[in-house]
Amino acid sequence: MNAFFRSGRFKILLAILIVLSAFTIRAIVSNGFSPLVAQIAQVITTPFQSFSAFLSSQVEDTLGVFLHAQETAEELERTKELLREANEQLIDMEHYKSENEQYREMLNIREENEDLTIQPASVIARDHSDRFGSFVIDKGSYHGITPRSPVITADGLVGIISEVGLTQSKVTTILDVRLNIGAVDVRSQDTGVVSGTVELAAQGYCQLSYLPRDSGVAVGDLVRTSGSDSGGLFPRDLVIGNVVEVVQDPSGLSLNAVIQPAADVMEVNDVFVVTSFLGMGEEPLGSGEEDASSSADPSQDGSSAQDPAEGDAAPASSSQEASSSEASSQEGSSASSQGASSQEDAPASSEEASSQETGG
Repeated sequence: MNAFFRSGRFKILLAILIVLSAFTIRAIVSNGFSPLVAQIAQVITTPFQSFSAFLSSQVEDTLGVFLHAQETAEELERTKELLREANEQLIDMEHYKSENEQYREMLNIREENEDLTIQPASVIARDHSDRFGSFVIDKGSYHGITPRSPVITADGLVGIISEVGLTQSKVTTILDVRLNIGAVDVRSQDTGVVSGTVELAAQGYCQLSYLPRDSGVAVGDLVRTSGSDSGGLFPRDLVIGNVVEVVQDPSGLSLNAVIQPAADVMEVNDVFVVTSFLGMGEEPLGSGEEDASSSADPSQDGSSAQDPAEGDAAPASSSQEASSSEASSQEGSSASSQGASSQEDAPASSEEASSQETGG
């Protein structure tokens, strides 16, 4: 026991105890005993408080996803609704913009062609298998569209209505080989027929054919419709395009002018259908002069001109008169032959009578 008190360990413990006692006495003298206890408790509990705060934060963050899931979903739905409304407004704006452009173009067309009645339409489909660029529009017979109606834009002629449905119609373009359009060169006044070819259609061109060999058509000339089509198919003065090349026809008898259409036939989106115009359906002057002169001169056929509605009845009555005339002539012939036979028999009877009297 005495050895322990004399050892170095005892001395160290005693020193520590003295130091702690000194601090305790100082704390009691300066702040009292309670703050010391509080400080000691704070030192002990601080690590536990920090861990508890960290654990609570993690649990709150983890559970917050689930606790606020409904709120997040509602916020997302509101955002989607706002996005849909914005898209609808954008679509409406584009639609109104397109309509305004159409109305502006319609006004320009009517100012230049007061006799035209037009119906706006939009391209809804294209036949990519058709090398001539035919397409379908969103107007049909319900909107007053009829076959063979011209289709135009503010720039110029596009084509013609080839098929009509109730709410849709098919357009054959001026690049098509089946379409023939009476046309005139504005500068030289040379006339011809605009139609398409397979080779030119691949370049988006058509051609003005049947020009005289001494034609004055030149590159850059403007070509318009002449209004000389059979049946009054196209109105006059519709822009077709400009001459980009003049070549000799393979036959060597005429010239052909290659035309670049004024309207972008292959890319057009909005068009106008001409439903009526001055001279629509009329034959050009001079096409029926021979028929008119022959029917107007009664001395040539012994009959006067008849109304077209009576044209079928006239041949029938004529044939009936001819048949009755033939029947009358046949009856007359048979009567004449019978009369002749009776006259031949009469002399023979008189001779027999004379011979009988002589014999008596």
